[in-house]
Amino acid sequence: ELRTRRVPNIVKPEIRTIEEIVPMVDRTMEELLQAPTEGYGEAIVIPEILAKIFEIKTNLLQ
Repeated sequence: ELRTRRVPNIVKPEIRTIEEIVPMVDRTMEELLQAPTEGYGEAIVIPEILAKIFEIKTNLLQ
């Protein structure tokens, strides 16, 4: 019976210089939480919502 030895995935730590970290200090929490969109501009599509698909359910308004 052959057993294959599992080799763990080794992840190198990311080392950042102080120059890269300092600009983050000036950002607000809202700016820091935004997902980067560089290079994805064409892929991000905001579809228009059609008013036809909405229905007012008056029994829920009571």
